[in-house]
Amino acid sequence: MKRLLITIILTIITLSSFAQQQRLIVFGGTPWFNFDPLTSYYNKASLVKTAGYVEAWRGELYPQNVFVSFSPSTFKTLSVGYRSYNAANPALFDSISNYLGITAIDTTMFKFPAEIMDTLKGEYILVVDRFNFLGDITYEHKVFSIKEFPYSKKYLARFEREEQEMKRFFATPILSLPTDYSTRDGYFGPSPLSNLIHSYQLDASGADISIYAPSLEDFTWKKGDLYLKNIHNYIRFDNSLAIVQATGRQLIEFLEEVYWGRYYTVKRTSDDMVKLRTPYFFHDSAAGGISYEVNLSKSKGKRIENHNIDLDKTYSIAMNSFRAKWFAERGATVSNKGDYRTLFVGWIAKLNSVENLDQVEHWVLKPQLSASEIKEREIKSLF
Repeated sequence: MKRLLITIILTIITLSSFAQQQRLIVFGGTPWFNFDPLTSYYNKASLVKTAGYVEAWRGELYPQNVFVSFSPSTFKTLSVGYRSYNAANPALFDSISNYLGITAIDTTMFKFPAEIMDTLKGEYILVVDRFNFLGDITYEHKVFSIKEFPYSKKYLARFEREEQEMKRFFATPILSLPTDYSTRDGYFGPSPLSNLIHSYQLDASGADISIYAPSLEDFTWKKGDLYLKNIHNYIRFDNSLAIVQATGRQLIEFLEEVYWGRYYTVKRTSDDMVKLRTPYFFHDSAAGGISYEVNLSKSKGKRIENHNIDLDKTYSIAMNSFRAKWFAERGATVSNKGDYRTLFVGWIAKLNSVENLDQVEHWVLKPQLSASEIKEREIKSLF
């Protein structure tokens, strides 16, 4: 009996040596540190804990049997603060990837429903186990929270300097504004704020023309230091930077519709001019390699005058994805350049000075004298 028991135990030990377990760990949208860089809120779940989980299992199964990856939607589900920092400093995530040994998911090795990765946001990770027992391969997968996992002291020590650099980045002004940048000025013609946004859209997209409308009805970046939190207070929506391929004729149609919606008919200086009943996000203007006049005394469809827009030419036009819908509904081709806020932060962080920007807005209200007088009155009465 004793010999039989020993034989059974030895058999189990022998068979277990032929069983191999490999583990895939996938995260998505998980904060890199224990804080949000934009809001300074505490993150109970972060890659600091994910790293601890990875280290524990590499100690259990050996490093060659533990694989780490991230979901395709990782950067879409990251907080705005982390997306913004990554736009300006992409090298940090590269370093984190190298530290964790991140690789592409080998779908021939690990089998699991692909759609499950869409659930990976913030605190949740996907774990897929591959068991090979004498050539018989089975799989198990589960999604769970990392909130209660211990921190990785190694991760914190490795990225201590980078963590402090991130905090300084958000606490340091991006640039200094020489004057107030206000949406109010843009209701009456080209303005410093609209010229800044048009410049970004043109530079980031490489498009011929830019179309932009305010992100808030009444907002001002005050003269002086501009911080990232100021940018996110104004650019609030999760839009994309879109590039539309449209003809000059379609562009004129769009501008006619916009400027009819933006302004009343003006015959005399006592007339009302700006239609604030039209939502602020429909108060577009166009900029780039074009110029035009808006005659407020004319009727609908006849306001755009003295323009240099070639009606038969196809232009590439940059705008946010919300406004791109107007052109898409009329058959124009629309492509996506990337997350609007992330691209803007990456662009403005490298700008150094707004005073070096060219004037890209070239449009004027007519009759000019009446428009100027009405502006003096309405900029006080409307806001």
